[in-house]
Amino acid sequence: MSNLMTIEEVAPILRVKPITIRRLIIKGKLPFTKIGRRYCFTAEHIKTFIAWNEGNVGNGHETAV
Repeated sequence: MSNLMTIEEVAPILRVKPITIRRLIIKGKLPFTKIGRRYCFTAEHIKTFIAWNEGNVGNGHETAV
């Protein structure tokens, strides 16, 4: 099983506040796995999110994070 991270652990990696992570979840922009009532993330989820955002820089989507 891969290591799962919480919202509080992912926020510093992306250099945002936990509320921003929650907003990205609600908007469907950040992939996650839900276990019970917890949102969990793998390194692959974070890599996917970063890769998607790198591809959108300069296309009017700079404020995705």
